[in-house]
Amino acid sequence: THLHPTHPETDAWQTIISSPLIRCAAFARELAQARGLPLHVDDRLSELDFGAWEGRRLDELMQDAEDKETLRRFWENPWQQPPPQGETLTAFESRIRAAWQSLLTQHAGQRVLVITHGGVIRLLLCAARGLPRHQLLQIEVANASLHTLAAHPLPSLCDDE
Repeated sequence: THLHPTHPETDAWQTIISSPLIRCAAFARELAQARGLPLHVDDRLSELDFGAWEGRRLDELMQDAEDKETLRRFWENPWQQPPPQGETLTAFESRIRAAWQSLLTQHAGQRVLVITHGGVIRLLLCAARGLPRHQLLQIEVANASLHTLAAHPLPSLCDDE
């Protein structure tokens, strides 16, 4: 892992909060150690639970007719069509909002680096930008990208209508 500053504000972080999943937590531990920063792991910052799809590649899902159709319905309306045996987006949103509120309370006045997953980042950006909930999956989040959010309570996601 390379720990190169990617943003002018990277030296201002006072604490790091990470998802417990290895793809985030390993980097967070390394970065916290290198920067001498406290690290907090918050289970609520885990990615959406994709249930039966967890660990499977998209091309694999597309080869199975039933999975392909279920995936199509998920992409069309993820709020009404969760992954099979997976977490609903309503439950996911509640979990992420609770984590964000805790962050605001426990780390008030601090510059915090949150290391988490694309779905979590999309939800936070969607709410912070005041976008309608149906635009959630349209928000582009590149791997290892850095996004800055103000430390304010998240507005409610707008209904589709």
